[in-house]
Amino acid sequence: MVFDGPSPSPRTAKIIEKLREVVCLSEEGRLLDVGCGNGAFLQSFNRLFPKWRLSGFETNENHRKDILDLPGAEGFHSGSLDRVESLFDIISMTYVIEHLSDPTCVMKTIRRLLNPGGILFIQTAHFIENPFDLTVRDHCSHFSLDSLDIAVKQAGFEPRTTTSHWIPKEIGLVATPVEEVLKVILHPNWSSLVQSVEKSLDWLNRVADHATNTARNGRFGIFGTAIAGTWLAATLREEVNFFVDEDPLRQGKSHLGLPVLKLDQVPEDTSVYLAFPTQLADSIYRRLKISYPALNLVRPPEM
Repeated sequence: MVFDGPSPSPRTAKIIEKLREVVCLSEEGRLLDVGCGNGAFLQSFNRLFPKWRLSGFETNENHRKDILDLPGAEGFHSGSLDRVESLFDIISMTYVIEHLSDPTCVMKTIRRLLNPGGILFIQTAHFIENPFDLTVRDHCSHFSLDSLDIAVKQAGFEPRTTTSHWIPKEIGLVATPVEEVLKVILHPNWSSLVQSVEKSLDWLNRVADHATNTARNGRFGIFGTAIAGTWLAATLREEVNFFVDEDPLRQGKSHLGLPVLKLDQVPEDTSVYLAFPTQLADSIYRRLKISYPALNLVRPPEM
């Protein structure tokens, strides 16, 4: 869920709405979701475009039945993308490209599966805006706006939209295939990227130190049970007493063996750490303080 509006909304629904703003989508078409999981993206797409024929791809067969039971589903593919023979109007990769060790090679295969005029849609983490992404163990690739642009160009696409404004901490990209793949090898500004990585890692160390010092002053909780909160809890270990989450599906459960509380369940004289990039932490702080003025919310150091 995304909590950046008057009410929470599914992340997949929001990014499809943003996609619709930059691409004129016809009433009917064929879509392949690469790395479809249990079909969350396909479900959201079907609600907005019920006449589209939808297919999913995964490396294994675990979710075949889940995908084929979805409204609008016409196919499920597994194993290797080279075995897919159909052509599609949209191929989506939502939260997938960061898991690939050779994303350009995969995108070259995807390019062969697009109809003329088809589009590639990518949603991925923006490590410069969200240093916590560097802590994810199974993220093999990390992207900035420029380096993602270059990767898709190397694969034979022309980016039409590359933005970090759709979802906080993330990059959205829409690209179309070109007739000839670039022969010239493009490279991002490696020096700048290395500096960004070093700066991000330095900030993560400062966050860990700051949170550790905060936790030593009394009971300590972490706001959020996603990437950042999980990393921080694993770093502080026994210093953490609980998590806090706004998502009703997570409240009342446990995470890393610790209870997940609602905001109104937080004990008095307790610090709740906002493990988010600075700008987002400030935004969450201001929003929560309106409804919970007595809550001791702690923001991380400046990035």
